[in-house]
Amino acid sequence: MESKPTLVFILVLTIIAVLLGFNYFKTPFVRQEQETEFKDLVMEATPAPTLSPDREIFEKLSDMERVAQLIAYPLVINETLIDELQSETACVSCGDVSKVDRVNQIKPGIIILFGSQISTESAQLVTSTISNNFASDLLKPLLAVDHEGGLVQRLAGEDFTKLPSMMSACQLDSIEQKELYEKSANELARLNIQIVFAPVVDVARSNSSLETRACLDEEEIKRTAQNYIESFGKYRIMSVIKHFPGIGQVEKNLHHFSETIALEPKDTQAFQSLLQQYPNIGVMSSHVRLEEALGGKPCSLSSVCLDRFSQVFPDATVFTDALNMESALEDGGERLSLSQAAEQALEAGNYVLVFDEEANSAQLGQVLKHLTDRYQTDESFKKLLDKKIMRILSLKLKTS
Repeated sequence: MESKPTLVFILVLTIIAVLLGFNYFKTPFVRQEQETEFKDLVMEATPAPTLSPDREIFEKLSDMERVAQLIAYPLVINETLIDELQSETACVSCGDVSKVDRVNQIKPGIIILFGSQISTESAQLVTSTISNNFASDLLKPLLAVDHEGGLVQRLAGEDFTKLPSMMSACQLDSIEQKELYEKSANELARLNIQIVFAPVVDVARSNSSLETRACLDEEEIKRTAQNYIESFGKYRIMSVIKHFPGIGQVEKNLHHFSETIALEPKDTQAFQSLLQQYPNIGVMSSHVRLEEALGGKPCSLSSVCLDRFSQVFPDATVFTDALNMESALEDGGERLSLSQAAEQALEAGNYVLVFDEEANSAQLGQVLKHLTDRYQTDESFKKLLDKKIMRILSLKLKTS
């Protein structure tokens, strides 16, 4: 049975959808005027193609390459990786030697950069190598990074602007926020970063495990998030707001423990408001469990928690939080395999399967094989995934 807060959230989303009729013209990810001008030029120059560009790409991919578009592969930038890339043996044809070569074997739709205090020099070397190593533009991955500021900012080493934590940013005026965010967005755009996992829009409590990563005031959260989304959107970088449906009251670290909360209306308010304004941004689903709801499953693996996105905010791209977190793998006293969690996450309504730096290429290869096997034998599963794959290919075209 769904809890009252969940029912309230569903009702509010439905009312918003009806009243607003989905304002699709708010496009912080891809500026409307540029997209319109491009379409006009194409229409004047050539007749409409039989297939849309994303569909043309789709038709050229193998089954495994298609399914791989839904995987966000973690790549750790450290001294070992830099040494590999700087050596003469770091190349596509060198077999299973370079970490980038191993990524190339998976051919993921997205690569997430991990590491501590990464410098611009190191980041440039890695992103340029990734671009060069993917021989086909059809398979060139989108690049993503955690970029909240404060405790969670991977690209924060030499020559990068260090952003304040969300709690500190909420105390700045809008002019200061925009100056910082636009400067940072410009730095990331030069590295061809297209997705940032931020801002955090959870409403913190005094004992929240998020600590300085979240604000206490709902209005300040929305104002700060708006400035963040719009600033990065100017540079064609998509924000992924997190962690739906809200983990501001969670006291345990979900990387290591599961937790059940009584969801309050204010937990979902910022998600509703921001998706109303920016319906084509990303949303990260969390592994939190809700009292008297979802059958004990984490939100990230529950269609009851996520299915309404396809109905109310169909242009939002839903990403899981890291699926190899303990809170995602616990299931009624039993433990899910990574492949089982990935399968359930896609069925629940997620578009992209995210993994943190603890996941290795062998594990992700197993996940990809498991999903591909079902893709080839289950027609309903294939249709479900095809829609998600087309979304990722569309995002690639918009950022090219």
